Amino acid sequence: MPANDPQRTRLVVVAPIVAGGLALQAVGYAIGRAGHVQLALAFFFTGLVTIFAPCAWRLLAERARRPERIQVAVLLGVALVVSYYLLSPLLFTGYDELLHQTRSGSSRVSGPCSPRTRSCRSAPRFRASSSSPSRCGG
Repeated sequence: MPANDPQRTRLVVVAPIVAGGLALQAVGYAIGRAGHVQLALAFFFTGLVTIFAPCAWRLLAERARRPERIQVAVLLGVALVVSYYLLSPLLFTGYDELLHQTRSGSSRVSGPCSPRTRSCRSAPRFRASSSSPSRCGG
């Protein structure tokens, strides 16, 4: 394409940079799983800036036409959804942090109390104090 072609798009420049930002975030996530929080945050935020900066450049450019802006906006949206699914090191959750959802769901179906121990299923290690009302009756 000639340099002065009005149909020219910079999406071929923006997309690989955004992919590089996602790769930086993935590296940050892996480093965060290894326990190096500060380094993981540096990679994560560098990746986030690498995703936003080229998209903002093209969305705010005066010469960018409407179709290109729509394409860049969609690219930014997809990149942010992928970034969310990479599980950022700021919101790291392990498998046992989600166990309470299973237990609270089972207590809604079978009732809040265990017939043998009369303790709450949603909080097996904690019993209600005598001064506060308990759903388990004890």
